[in-house]
Amino acid sequence: MKSKSLIKAAIIVTFSFMAVRCQEEKFTDKGIPEVEITSIKLIDGGGALFEGKILSAGAAVIEEHGFLWSTDENVSPGGSEVVLLGQRDGIGTFTCMVTADLQKDTNYYVRPFIVTDDYYSFGSIKSFVSGGGRQPKLIDVKPGEAVCGDTVTITGENFSFTPGNNTVYFDDIEARVLASSDDELVMVVPAAEELQIKVSVTVSGLASDNMLDFTMKQPILSGFEPNTGTFGDIVTLTGTNFSLDSLYAKVYFNTAQAEIVEMTRTQYKVRVPAQNNISPAVVQIKYFNYFSYNEQFTLRQAEITDVSPGTVRGGDSIRITGANFNPVREMNQVLIAGRVATVTRSSATEVVIIVPYGLSPGTSGLTLTTLYGQPVNWSVTIEFVSPWLRLNDFPGTARSSPAVFATGTHGYLGCGHNTTVFNDFWEYTPAVDQWRTISSFPINNLYFAQGFAVNEAGYVTLGKVGDSYSNALTRYNPGTDSWVTMAQKPGEGSSMKSPPFVIDGKAYVMAAEEMYCYDPASNIWTKRAYPAELQYFGSGAAFTIGSKGYVGIGWIHQQGINTPMLFEYNPSSNTWTRKADFPGTPRSNAVFFSLPNGKAYVGLGTTLDYTYLNDMWEYDPVSDAWNRIEDFPGTARYSAVAFTVGSKAYIGFGYDGQHRNDIWEFSPH
Repeated sequence: MKSKSLIKAAIIVTFSFMAVRCQEEKFTDKGIPEVEITSIKLIDGGGALFEGKILSAGAAVIEEHGFLWSTDENVSPGGSEVVLLGQRDGIGTFTCMVTADLQKDTNYYVRPFIVTDDYYSFGSIKSFVSGGGRQPKLIDVKPGEAVCGDTVTITGENFSFTPGNNTVYFDDIEARVLASSDDELVMVVPAAEELQIKVSVTVSGLASDNMLDFTMKQPILSGFEPNTGTFGDIVTLTGTNFSLDSLYAKVYFNTAQAEIVEMTRTQYKVRVPAQNNISPAVVQIKYFNYFSYNEQFTLRQAEITDVSPGTVRGGDSIRITGANFNPVREMNQVLIAGRVATVTRSSATEVVIIVPYGLSPGTSGLTLTTLYGQPVNWSVTIEFVSPWLRLNDFPGTARSSPAVFATGTHGYLGCGHNTTVFNDFWEYTPAVDQWRTISSFPINNLYFAQGFAVNEAGYVTLGKVGDSYSNALTRYNPGTDSWVTMAQKPGEGSSMKSPPFVIDGKAYVMAAEEMYCYDPASNIWTKRAYPAELQYFGSGAAFTIGSKGYVGIGWIHQQGINTPMLFEYNPSSNTWTRKADFPGTPRSNAVFFSLPNGKAYVGLGTTLDYTYLNDMWEYDPVSDAWNRIEDFPGTARYSAVAFTVGSKAYIGFGYDGQHRNDIWEFSPH
């Protein structure tokens, strides 16, 4: 047998697939169900009596029958009120008195229906003008006392057959109506604020002329155990009148809600919430008010058994192991040398953090706080080392934008500008941290020149002398300490500090929306592809990783913007591929270099509004991803330069409001 709810759902959902039989179409084959409406009678005081007749049901059992009515003359399931009268046998008359869902002086259309296993049969439609509905009347509510979330039944008169048309209030709190008939309402008791309640009903806008008394049964917490534990432990609460509805059953440790994993009338099993970090915690069942027990739950303090590694740099991960940690990452606080470390993940036995940047080299302890106001100290010291080391200052005049290059054992730097333009050149020996002067650059007053090295020889090109752009290429031989003029770069010159890069013994020089490749073996320049998106580009970054070159992160003249774009050059195919954008602040005049570890580094520089920067970023071509590393410890500046010797980079010079001559060694992991 089908239930009423299933029948009603079938009537509403499957109307488009029904076999519809109307009164005007008489069937002599009694194997087809047939129904008609015979009369509609208005009732004094409101309401109407619908009468229908089953003319034929065949051999099938009538699983459901009833009436639909609506203000729409096309009475159909889904858009109409419906009354279900249940199962019946055989043909004959059936009636239903409707006292709700009728508006005074409104025209309604009524249609009967019957349902068998194979058919949904509808009769003809009759209309009537309603005299209105009747005010609902309440007789009783059973049970007369209950816990919120329980199901209770109100008996009375003039209720709507449609549950949603009946509104039940416990004082002023609306209850959820589950089922309804003309004389019965089934609902869920809401969480009312008072214990002694007045229950009222409104049906299609008409309020009941009386109210019923109802008692809310208050949940009582008599105890819980254990009363000590850690996050995620199961605690059993005992008492009486516990709600079994998950909508209303709520347990709190202080203000953090606990997950209820099992519930009965007298017992809740709950999980200690990780969102509470205050100990001891008041355990409470929440109704409208809190109902607490006179004892408190004590959270166990965190225990640290190990911290590793013991030697770290800014940006490294540290793994803290132990017990009673908070599994919610943000609920753990870790301090290193008084600085807050970022917690990246946590569990009950492990917390992983990132070492803050900018810590001074030396040793320090560590503090972990999982309970508010109760830090736990790790007394074993952690040693902090920095990838940065300040070296001896450059002994020459401080300057910006010098030309630099490096051989396998030495760095070279010269030209650049301060209040004047220089042509002195210097050699740096990292092994002894010393500078010495070498032969001066042969072109006077050249500024914004660019340098590169190939096969232990250094080269300087581009830049500007007075109002003229220079395309000269000049080679330095460290063995003879001499400069030689080489084949001039073709195309246009540039003073936009266009960065070159070197791949497999050949240099690639960009200027004025062109790129030329220089082969020192033949002293010949060859035009190569240029990344069109960069347009007239300068003050950018360039570096080599393996057999690929990279250019970007600088100023685009036509657009007047600093771009974060980065492009990779493949000399074998003479093609450019766009890679991951630089995630830091867009800038120009950054410092840049690559190291034998297969990574490149970009940092410092200036924004369009001349905000000087000192952040540093590492680029990994394998993952095509950027990662911020420890900031440059010197002053924020632009037009600094870098050269690399072996596995280390040497960074310095630039402008931060004044020209600088400090030198810093960078040695990553």
